[in-house]
Amino acid sequence: MNFPVEAAVYEPPKSTAPKTNPRAAVQRIGQLTVGLAAMQQLLMLCVGIVIDHFQHHRILWRGLFIQNLSQWDSGWLLQIAQHGYTDIAHTAFFPLYPALIWLLHLATGIGDTVCGLLLSLASFLVALFVFGLWANQQFGWRTAWLGMTLLALFPTAFFFRAVYTESLFLALSVLGVYASSRGRFGTAGLCVGLAALTRNTGIFLTVILLFDYVADRGIGWRWWTRAWWAGLNLRALRLAVPVVCLAAYLVWLKVHTGYYLAFTHAEKLWNRTYMAPWETLWRALVQLTHPHGGALLPYHALEFLCWLLLLLGFLAGLRFARSSAHQRGTLIYFLAFLCIVTATPAGTGPGQQNWDYLLSVPRFDLAMYPMFAYLAHRLRSRTACVCAVAVSVLAFCVVYGSFCAGSFIA
Repeated sequence: MNFPVEAAVYEPPKSTAPKTNPRAAVQRIGQLTVGLAAMQQLLMLCVGIVIDHFQHHRILWRGLFIQNLSQWDSGWLLQIAQHGYTDIAHTAFFPLYPALIWLLHLATGIGDTVCGLLLSLASFLVALFVFGLWANQQFGWRTAWLGMTLLALFPTAFFFRAVYTESLFLALSVLGVYASSRGRFGTAGLCVGLAALTRNTGIFLTVILLFDYVADRGIGWRWWTRAWWAGLNLRALRLAVPVVCLAAYLVWLKVHTGYYLAFTHAEKLWNRTYMAPWETLWRALVQLTHPHGGALLPYHALEFLCWLLLLLGFLAGLRFARSSAHQRGTLIYFLAFLCIVTATPAGTGPGQQNWDYLLSVPRFDLAMYPMFAYLAHRLRSRTACVCAVAVSVLAFCVVYGSFCAGSFIA
């Protein structure tokens, strides 16, 4: 199918929101970013104190601000930052985040854990701010502020503050796509390249850059013609930066581990396998409705609900498929991401007897920034907005409490 030739200048979809002065919009988004980050921190502090009280632990600031946010996968990332890739299991984690922790520690002398927390905090603030700019550009102020609120207070949004890659990956993702939507393809290529060195799914952001670039050049999609390739010109090489970054890392893996795709071998060590998305969903649904779900039933229910949110977000975004090349590229990226997270269940126990078919989906939702904008755009009434935020805050407190207590792993 050939899409119509786009205008040379990118035009975001029309918004029903009142137009605001660009400088005033930036200021409002900045203020909202700080306010939401403060609210998120206050919620985390209160929940941490309550959990320590009920577990009869002595309330320590180090525990509230550091130990609670450096659990589970944080240990692996900190090991890589301190000692490098000493085992093939480490290759399940891409190199940029631990490398930045190492550089920050080298430059400041601060402990690695604190460096990771500072890196995550700074990345989260950048991610939330730029997401607001992107959403305001694409859909208007109303969708921007509500989308930012839903993102910052999502039930697993505390991972943005932990020693995890979520905040850095989101920051680089939205920086890349926002720069691309404004025609700054050099900056976009660099940011997406760095995102690909943070998480393996980052390479799929290149699709958005390609759609924006083709629209900017106004050459349509007749890629089988000589004129189309001539119309790309040498500036298109900037779109290859993510591919070059990922290829360089794969070569490094080959030299040091003997495998180009060492991280796929590492996934097996983490009991990850590959399964057709429809089979994963069917088995997850059967598991969820099993009468003997046991203590893991709430956990599996949360995973399934978070997957449904991804699906609803994608369906809500389909209405924008005709609005711009940028949105078409975004939806293709969204679909690729949805398929990947659905096709990688994990087995546990001897012989992988116990399965967690949608493992980590609640955390993976955080990377899918368009979902929050699409869902925010669909929430039209004030009552619906208030209810969505209230439910999200309540779920945030419950899930973070479980995480602090050591009973929630994502």
